[in-house]
Amino acid sequence: MHEKDIQKALQELKSEDPEIRLKGAKALGSLGAAAGEAAPELIALLGDIWIQTTVIWALREMKEGVKTGLVALIESLKNEDLFIRKSAAELLGNIGHEAEPCVLKPS
Repeated sequence: MHEKDIQKALQELKSEDPEIRLKGAKALGSLGAAAGEAAPELIALLGDIWIQTTVIWALREMKEGVKTGLVALIESLKNEDLFIRKSAAELLGNIGHEAEPCVLKPS
């Protein structure tokens, strides 16, 4: 059942209308970890000033599910926007030790 909801929300994230993108982000957040597969799409929208706060909330609600988007989240640490870097760092901190292998690379 969640799969249909996830697919609908992912379509909404692609809309040009910020209200519809906001609706999609809220829907994914309300599904929590079950929507973890959508984490990379949400992470890609951290720079969307219209829905940034909701995207961060949705990713926090996903908790364990965000691990599927670790690569995209780590790439966000390199973004030129301070808000995006800070949000990515906080989300990685919330994930905890499971993110270490992806963040810490051997010299």
